[in-house]
Amino acid sequence: MLRGARYYLVTRDMVRRAIHRDIKPGNIMISKMGQPVLLDFGLARDDDPDAPALTQTGDLFGTPAYMSPEQLLGQRIGVDRRTDVWSLGITLHECLTLQRPFTAPTRQALYQMIMTQSAPNPRQVNSHIPPELSVVVATALEKDRDRRYQTAEELADELQRIRLYQPIHAKPAGRWLRIRRWAQRNPGAAAAAICLTVGFLVSMFLLREQIIANQMTEAEAERADRQRQRAEDEKRAYTRLANARKLELLIRESRVELWPATPDKVEPRNGQPSMTEWIKRAGDLAREMPQMRADLAELENETGLENEEKWRRERLGELVADLEEFVADTTVGVTIKEMEARREFARTIRERTIVEPADKWRDARNGVLQNKKYGGLTLKPQLGLIPIGPDPVSTLWEFAHLQTGNIPKRDPETKRLILTEDMAIVFVLIPGGTFTMGAQGKDETAPNYYQKANEKESPPHEVTLSAFFMSKYEMTQGQWMRFRGQNPSQYPPGYVPADGLATHTALHPVEQMAWAEAYTIMKQLGLELPTEARWEYACRAGATTLWSCGNDKKDLSSVANLADISARAWDKNWEWIDDDLDDGYAAHSPVGSFAANGFGLHDMHGNVWEWCQDYVVSYDNPTRSGDGLRGHEGFSNEPHRVTRGGSFYDSLNVSRTTFRNLSAPLFRSSVSGLRPSRSIDE
Repeated sequence: MLRGARYYLVTRDMVRRAIHRDIKPGNIMISKMGQPVLLDFGLARDDDPDAPALTQTGDLFGTPAYMSPEQLLGQRIGVDRRTDVWSLGITLHECLTLQRPFTAPTRQALYQMIMTQSAPNPRQVNSHIPPELSVVVATALEKDRDRRYQTAEELADELQRIRLYQPIHAKPAGRWLRIRRWAQRNPGAAAAAICLTVGFLVSMFLLREQIIANQMTEAEAERADRQRQRAEDEKRAYTRLANARKLELLIRESRVELWPATPDKVEPRNGQPSMTEWIKRAGDLAREMPQMRADLAELENETGLENEEKWRRERLGELVADLEEFVADTTVGVTIKEMEARREFARTIRERTIVEPADKWRDARNGVLQNKKYGGLTLKPQLGLIPIGPDPVSTLWEFAHLQTGNIPKRDPETKRLILTEDMAIVFVLIPGGTFTMGAQGKDETAPNYYQKANEKESPPHEVTLSAFFMSKYEMTQGQWMRFRGQNPSQYPPGYVPADGLATHTALHPVEQMAWAEAYTIMKQLGLELPTEARWEYACRAGATTLWSCGNDKKDLSSVANLADISARAWDKNWEWIDDDLDDGYAAHSPVGSFAANGFGLHDMHGNVWEWCQDYVVSYDNPTRSGDGLRGHEGFSNEPHRVTRGGSFYDSLNVSRTTFRNLSAPLFRSSVSGLRPSRSIDE
C-alpha cells in the first residue's frame, strides 16, 4: 500500500495534477517488476479550478463504495486531491480486513452511511493490525477534509514511518471530537442526552448534599479517606507505568537520532535530541527505580488482584527489569555510561581528527593535489579520519577511521601497514573516473565480453563516479566487536577449521550479519555500504579483465580465497572445489592475507561476500550522479539486495568482477560480510 500511495503521487503529477476520483483495487495493477500501476483516468479532472474538466461538473461519477463524502455531494468546487486520499483509505481498509468499511443493501443507504457514519476500526476484524496503522486508516477516512491527509505523499510517509517503527504524525480522534460527531449525527438524541445529563447532575448534587448532611458518620469518613488514599496510590502506580514510554523513547533516540557521534549532537540544538539532554532524562528515569521497586514489591505481595492490577504488576515488572539492564555497567546495549562515552567522543572528535593532525592533513592535501591519479582533487580535512600516508605500491592516500580502533603503523622499510587485531578501519581515497560496468556474452568484439555472463550483468554501460573512500580491507571481527560489543560471526577468534590449519583471530572478516544490520551499523559510524557501481569500479582498479588480476584463474591463488584444495581438509565432498587452486585456507582468512589490486584493496575476490547498498535492479535503470546508486536509498520492501565478490565457499566463476549475487535483506550467512565505504565531505 505504501508503494501504491507513492506511485499514485507520481502518476498524478504525470497527468497534470489530475484528481483520479475512482481509485479502487480494480483500478490498481501490479507490473512484472512488482510495481503498482494506477489505471482508468476516465473520471479524472485537473486539480486547478481554472482548468477544463476531464468530466462534466455536477455529475456524480465514481464507484460508490470508494467515493468520498464531498464526492457524493456532486459539487466540483469541493472536490480536490483529498478525495483520492479517501479512496486510498478505503482501499487500504479493504486490503487489511478483506472488507469494505461501508456496505449497505441500497445505493441511497450506502450514501447515507458514508455521509454520516464513521468507518469501523479495522482492528475489530483483524486484531493483528498495529494500532498505529488503524489510526492512519481513520485519518485517511476523516469526513472533515482538513483533518484528512492532505496528499497521498503524506499518507505514504505515515506508512513508511510504521515500517521503520517510527512514531506517526496522525493522532486518534479525542473524546470531545467523538462526542461532537455523535451529536452531529444524532441531534435529537444529543439534545435529550444533554437534558437528561443536566437533570441527573442536579439530582445527584442534591442527593449528595442530603447524604452528606444527614448520613455522614465517622465510619463513612474513614472509608472516604481510604478511598482517597487508594486513588492516590493508583495514580502514583500509573505514573510509574508512564515511564515505560520514556524508556522506549530513550532507546529509540540512542539507536537512531543520536548517531553518528558528531559534535552537532552533543548539546540541544533547534529542538533536536541531544546527548546531554538524553543523559539528563535517562538519569531522571534511573532515579525513579527505588520507588518503582517498592511499588513492584507491594504489588507482588498482594493477593486476589483484579485483571487490571495483574496487568499493572506485570508491566511494572517488565519496566523495572528493562531499567535494571539499561543502567547496568555490563549491559551490551545502550547504557547511560555508554552514552556518556559517546558524548565525550563527539566532543573531542574535531580536536583529535582535524585540529591536532593539522600538519598531516596539510601533507595529505598537497599529496593528493600533486598525485596525477586524482586529477587535481582538493581534499579538505575529513571529520573522524586521520591521514596515514600513501600506499607504497598504489601511491593512493590512506586514512584511519578513529572510532573503530587504533591507527595502524607502517613498516619502516617497506612502508606497508602492520595489521593488528586492534587496528581501525583503513580507507583508501579512490580517484573518480569513468568505467564500463557489467558484462555481456553475445559479442566477442564488444567490451566486457564473457561467454558465461548472465542477464543480470548486462548490458555493459558507462558509469562516471566522483572520488570516494573505500575500506582497504573487509571489516574485521575486532572492529565490529569494539563498536557493537558482541560478535555475530560463526567462525570467531579461537576457531580452528581443521587439524593443521591456523586458528582464527579478530583479524578475520566479520560475517553472519543481515543487510539491514550492516546498513544500520554503517550509518551509526557515519559510513555507508558501497553502491554496486563503486564496488565494481574499486574492484577493477582500472582493469577490464574477468578478475582484477587478469583472465587466467591460476593468478587467483595469490589474490583470492576461494573453494580450492585446502577446503578439502574441511569438507571432502565440497561440490565446486577447484583442484587447480590452493590458497591455504579452508574457511575465511585474515584480511590482507592476499595480494592487493591496483587500488591497494585486498580480498575483493573471495573470502566473504560483501553487501552493497543497492537492491537488485536492471542495468537499464540510470545511476545517481556521483556515487552511482540505482533505485532509492535506505530501507525498502524490495525482496533482494546485492552482494559482490564471492567467498571462500564459492567457485571462481562467481568471484568475477561483474558477478551480481542476490540475497534477501534479512539473510545471515557465514560467507557474507561487508566492506565499509564513505563519501567525501565537501
